[in-house]
Amino acid sequence: MSSLIQDTDNTHSWAVRNSGLMLFRALLDRLLGTNDSYINQDMAPQSRLSFNTVPNLMEVIFRLISPPLDTTKDMLTEGVFPALQLLQRAPPPPEKRQQVQDAVLRLTASSQWHIRDKAARTYAVMTVQTGHFRQAIDLLREPKANHNASHGALMSARYILQGAWSSASAEG
Repeated sequence: MSSLIQDTDNTHSWAVRNSGLMLFRALLDRLLGTNDSYINQDMAPQSRLSFNTVPNLMEVIFRLISPPLDTTKDMLTEGVFPALQLLQRAPPPPEKRQQVQDAVLRLTASSQWHIRDKAARTYAVMTVQTGHFRQAIDLLREPKANHNASHGALMSARYILQGAWSSASAEG
């Protein structure tokens, strides 16, 4: 009986978490103007959101992408995905960019594939915005602690190079 109650609780909490993520996505689309289906991956995001008008937002995002080591898998996913989504669409202020890029790069070593992929895409968008295509080569040269970190670096380099290729193709 207790396993039935536990399964019901997990299903209920999943529904609440999923609804929360859907609400966040709707708010993000409303605040930033459009959804991802209309944004080219290599395009620099155009945002109506200013971190100056919401001063604590960058602090909250940084806490979400820098979770404590004891964070559970569900808590990590619930916080990281919305923060990464927002960073893809609204770049951090220049004075926080390096700190945020470092935190996002750490997430590319996550044991969860979806987090590695989303973090790699976010890192690439942030790198393309600052014009540091050399980052792709540097990512591949640095020694990695494990296979997840290697995979995250490879995905990041791939997305950076895809963005550079698309930009070069569009210009020429």
